[in-house]
Amino acid sequence: MADTRSAIVEAMMKLAAERRFEDISIRDIAAEAGVSLADFRDAFPSKGAALGGFSRQLDRAVLTVPVGELSSSSARERLFAVLMRRLASLALDRELSRGERLASGLDRIASPLQGLARLGARRRERDEAPADSAL
Repeated sequence: MADTRSAIVEAMMKLAAERRFEDISIRDIAAEAGVSLADFRDAFPSKGAALGGFSRQLDRAVLTVPVGELSSSSARERLFAVLMRRLASLALDRELSRGERLASGLDRIASPLQGLARLGARRRERDEAPADSAL
């Protein structure tokens, strides 16, 4: 079943790179994945559920990476690290199979987050800088 679910998600994302999501039918996805409509329905009750399957695959990829040195960081910094991993994972997936339509959406999301990362780095530098006693 896991292979069927993965095949369906991959097929759906391949088709989404080629045309609008609302123009893709369950029949199209099943044909691209090489599964029957019955197999599709056994794996996912709807096209939206298959999209949710993509999100779960992405979450698994992001959350299985060890947090490492962030374990002593604040909750805010850990959350930011997870969000950045998610964006990096989406960007990798975009490069592998999804095309330019998603790329423009990711760019709109990534730019503000990169700005926040720079702001956070500047604040950390400011907070960690030694106090100047001459002032």
